[in-house]
Amino acid sequence: MLVLSRPRQSELNSSANISITSGTSMVYDLYMLPKTMGSSNIQPEHYIRHVIWSPDGQYVAMFTKLYLYLCDRHLEVKATVHETVRIKSGAWEEHGVFIYTTSNHIKYCLLNGDYGIIRTLELPVYITRVRGNSVYCIDRDCSPLVFTIDPTEFRFKLALVNRRYEEVLHMVRNSNLVGQAIIGYLEKKGYPEVALHFVKDTRTRFSLAMDCGQLDVGLEAAQALDDKACWERLGELALKQGKLQLVEMTYQRVKNFDKLTFLYLITGNLEKLRKMMKIAEIRKDISSHYHIALLLGDVAERVKLLRNCGQKPLAYLTSATHDLQQETKELEEQLTALSLQSVPVDSNVSFVPEIDPNASLIMPSPPILRADKITEGKPSETDWPLLSIQLDFFETAIAQRRNAALKSNNKNDEQDNKIIGASVASASLLLDTEDVPEGAW
Repeated sequence: MLVLSRPRQSELNSSANISITSGTSMVYDLYMLPKTMGSSNIQPEHYIRHVIWSPDGQYVAMFTKLYLYLCDRHLEVKATVHETVRIKSGAWEEHGVFIYTTSNHIKYCLLNGDYGIIRTLELPVYITRVRGNSVYCIDRDCSPLVFTIDPTEFRFKLALVNRRYEEVLHMVRNSNLVGQAIIGYLEKKGYPEVALHFVKDTRTRFSLAMDCGQLDVGLEAAQALDDKACWERLGELALKQGKLQLVEMTYQRVKNFDKLTFLYLITGNLEKLRKMMKIAEIRKDISSHYHIALLLGDVAERVKLLRNCGQKPLAYLTSATHDLQQETKELEEQLTALSLQSVPVDSNVSFVPEIDPNASLIMPSPPILRADKITEGKPSETDWPLLSIQLDFFETAIAQRRNAALKSNNKNDEQDNKIIGASVASASLLLDTEDVPEGAW
């Protein structure tokens, strides 16, 4: 049986909705009484103890012993908070944030479900009103108390939720917003670029820059950290964005010769591919040396390499198939002499292999566009072309802040805005100085 009692004035909101209770303390909503009646989607086992309307009558806070519900005026639940200790009281702040107390904390809750701790309490208190930075309460002895709180955190989150970006940026620059909690919140909500404005830790800045795709900021942090894992992560992101000059730099930093070789191959940079072959020879990496010679179609180098590592029959077949007459003649003489020394004269065994008349040349396809030809004086042309898009609010602020920092340090803007020039490819990034002869790169 549903028992109705005359509602108090505070229980009426602007839409003529009335909150009433049944014998089991379940909250119902009578909309445009007495036309319809329906129940809210609050769990029936949670007995509502308090109902607090916002000043404009658009939202209502209801809480049980351990559950807090924030609803709109039609009792559609917008946020639910489960506490492990008893909820004592609460009141609406003028910006639409619900401030409530538990046995040992003053907390806040936003309509999107974000909540947090404002301060701790020594003894339980009961909120009567919240205005500005002041929370008015009474204790168990009914003595009035006023607590001064710092609303920066929940107002920052509220401004971010409501997309008031100018207010967000102002708070970031002028408030003491620090800590992993705020950084984690911004990352979770998809705003890592906001955290870049106030994070000073280099490793954290690098992680945030990778999350929001800020290669310039990531490069600065990676140079400061000089960590292999950071360079590899930066290279992966740069490759996804088509920043091939930066990709080249990161591979050189970590001495990833295989990826460098493949990068030069797919970009048609034959000049640097030849340098990679020379470096492989200096490193005595026979496999890479031969592999790059195959990619370049350098038959003479392959014959030389096979000859030096004792594979003279293969060297002979390679030179003969590709019609290198001088090398073929020399190798044939050496193999004939070797066969005479190793087997009896009357034996038919020969160390000179037979040439397949149907053998075909193994030559790579020439690149249509060679990066080493188009980059003369224009190193940025190897990067993928980008569409001209308008930067969002925070990206614009980051760019302005970075440019201001560059000017204050009296750096050359043109040089600082380039990620890397063609001259970055130096042997010092790939090899130790003592291992490289002068002019090897």
